Amino acid sequence: GRSITKKVQDYLNEQPSDTVEELGATDYIIIEGNLDISEFCDVTIFLYASDGVLLSRRKERDRQKIIHADQDTYQRSIEQSLVYYHTYLEPCMNKADIIIHTETNTIYKQHS
Repeated sequence: GRSITKKVQDYLNEQPSDTVEELGATDYIIIEGNLDISEFCDVTIFLYASDGVLLSRRKERDRQKIIHADQDTYQRSIEQSLVYYHTYLEPCMNKADIIIHTETNTIYKQHS
């Protein structure tokens, strides 16, 4: 591998910041994200969670950030995050080599 530079994510504003960090060369790279990049990876792992757990985690993250002005806006944001998950992220589970059910710690291997 080789070293790269990347922008640091600004979670308060939900976008990359102007701050840049360098990542050194390594044999393994763990990429967390909301994109299907399976065609570029040797092994992909999908972390599965039920809607209840996803909502709980989202609410905890948002409470820490205090980004929603009112309850209606907050509720719409939560509901939209589940739509996004089921539309764009959950289908990636079918391409994953390994699926980890994060509530039971069960590991499933899909491909050989």
